[in-house]
Amino acid sequence: MNYAWFASAYDTDDWSFRLATMIHMVGVIVLTLGLPRLFESIVEGVRLDMSTMVLGYVIMRSVMVFLWLRAANHDATRRRVLIAHATVVSIAQLFWTFLIFLKLPLSKALVTFLALGCVEFAAPVVVYRKWGAPPWHAHHIAERYSLLAIIALGECVSGTIAMVNASVELHGWSVEPILTGTACVGLAFGCWWIYFLNPFGDLLKSRRDRAFSWGYLHILIFSSIVAMGAGLQVAGKYLEGKSKLTLEATLVITALAVAVYISSVLIINYLSSLNLNWFYFYLWGGAMMMLAVSLVMGKMNFSLPACLGVLTTAPFVAIIGYEITGHGQDKEFKGSIVKTT
Repeated sequence: MNYAWFASAYDTDDWSFRLATMIHMVGVIVLTLGLPRLFESIVEGVRLDMSTMVLGYVIMRSVMVFLWLRAANHDATRRRVLIAHATVVSIAQLFWTFLIFLKLPLSKALVTFLALGCVEFAAPVVVYRKWGAPPWHAHHIAERYSLLAIIALGECVSGTIAMVNASVELHGWSVEPILTGTACVGLAFGCWWIYFLNPFGDLLKSRRDRAFSWGYLHILIFSSIVAMGAGLQVAGKYLEGKSKLTLEATLVITALAVAVYISSVLIINYLSSLNLNWFYFYLWGGAMMMLAVSLVMGKMNFSLPACLGVLTTAPFVAIIGYEITGHGQDKEFKGSIVKTT
């Protein structure tokens, strides 16, 4: 995320920027390789083993420190804020590095982990409010985030494949795997549609003061999309008989992820309405009602594909409500943008 905002202002596309980008990608790979061991150590409950993950994160952030300082060298007008940002990030990386060698117990390590995470999130807010934010292009940022959301939705497609494969292995090609696949693809399609209800580029352009809340809320959006994909894969394991979870627990995993995703997207759209219109709250209520119905069906021992079919309708309830009655709200939104610009 920090890379996207930086690149919006200072992507020079020269050889040093490209090399820094490659090293940044190496850091992402190292961080990803450390995630399985992190979760295994949490399950073991003795010590939080995040050495590999932290190493990857430090590589990524060290690259950003280099890029911020490089930008400060050429942007005299904003040199103070750029150096301040690089300094805060550098100090945070020192503490992250200490975590690799301290070998803290699980509880203390988690507290330290959360504290450093808060510092990373709060530092840009404090620094930019004090010395002013670097420039960024609203539509460029909106496009970067939307592309990442689409990429993350690929996890739902992967989960769909797992579900259909499990159903085909059990029953062969019949109505059930076709309905299962249709429901899962429909869920991904609905989540894609609901994300693009309003033009986020126009929002960011007219209300740059809401950029932090808009950007940080996307952490929930991206996380919940990936969790949806994981939930569908767990559902596939359940259909194969390879899961120890009950039907209700299996369904809750996906339903909770969908609830977080829809809530986060509608909160962002709520913020898009410059007078904070409550219209999106009603859309949220309708979507949550369908999620609740799917959970009740699970309690009543309906089949998992049937429950997922009802769950899939949750984003579409909000979409249909918006398409039927929300265009007036959309005109109000666009009109308020014109007035503020």
